[in-house]
Amino acid sequence: METSSKNVNCFLIFLNIFVVFICWKIISWHMLSNEPKSSRTEKYAVVLTTTPSMEVARALSHKLVQANFAACVNIIPQTTSVYKWKNKVEEEIEVLLVVKTKSELISDVIKFVKDNHPYEVPEVIILGIKDGYEKYLGWIDEVVKNKVKE
Repeated sequence: METSSKNVNCFLIFLNIFVVFICWKIISWHMLSNEPKSSRTEKYAVVLTTTPSMEVARALSHKLVQANFAACVNIIPQTTSVYKWKNKVEEEIEVLLVVKTKSELISDVIKFVKDNHPYEVPEVIILGIKDGYEKYLGWIDEVVKNKVKE
């Protein structure tokens, strides 16, 4: 039984390292781009947000997809976050959400996350998708609603 627990812990550590590496690569790639730094130049975007629990992550993910704000949300458990809050260094286990959407909906997605999130100041970070598999990006177009022109 103890070996099984150690295997699970090793897997979770590996998963955390993998997620951090992928996020670092995405952010590095985005920052090193020679393209203009406008946050809305790409047609598609990835939204990163963290939640305090798997239950909150699942609920928020389902709401985002059901509201057609996201084509897909990856739920990545067991992310350790170290941050400063109200002049105190905190460390919490959180769940990372990787949301795929259209850039034109970013304002709506941010409002939706703020309105449906338990944190006073939820993390909402947007990364533009510069390129990708065209059929996958086409699927995002089919699934995610278009911004209503006012």
